[in-house]
This record gives sequence, structure tokens and C-alpha cells, in this order.
Amino acid sequence: MASKAKNPTAPADVAAALPEGWNDDMELFESLVAMDAGDPRAIGPVMDKLAGEGAPAVRESLRGPDGIVRITACRQWVYDVIEAANAKNS
Repeated sequence: MASKAKNPTAPADVAAALPEGWNDDMELFESLVAMDAGDPRAIGPVMDKLAGEGAPAVRESLRGPDGIVRITACRQWVYDVIEAANAKNS
């Protein structure tokens, strides 16, 4: 999914730019299930699917002052995007 978000790092903008049927993507669903099961390797592919070309900018926006991109920040970003997308579709 190539995101056309106004702000490629803002969860609401990323959610607004998701294409129709984004939530029917089997690869995304499998990665989300793995992420929820605690597999940190699944977070990157989920972020890539949701943010598309904006994924590197998202990672940089989540980098802490110590230079580390925290898993918890990435997971929260994913959940924020999904929450915003669900609100948009309800």
C-alpha cells in the first residue's frame, strides 16, 4: 500500500490515506496477528504496509532522544493508525 497521507507520520493522516479494502489484506492481517502475539519482527512489515513510502519517515519520527526507535512506540503508532481508520469507516 502506498500511502498518500498529507503528513506521512501522523496516524490520522495515514489512516485517511489507506485505500479501500486495506483491512482485507491477508498479509497485513497475518503480520498484525504476529505482532499482537509478541513477535517484534512483525512490526516493521505492518508499518510498511500501513505507511507505504512514508514508513522511513514514521520510524524517524518515533526515534527517541537517545537515538533508539522503541518497539512500544512503533506498536502504539500502528494501533493509533488502526483506531483512526476504524473511526473513519464507522
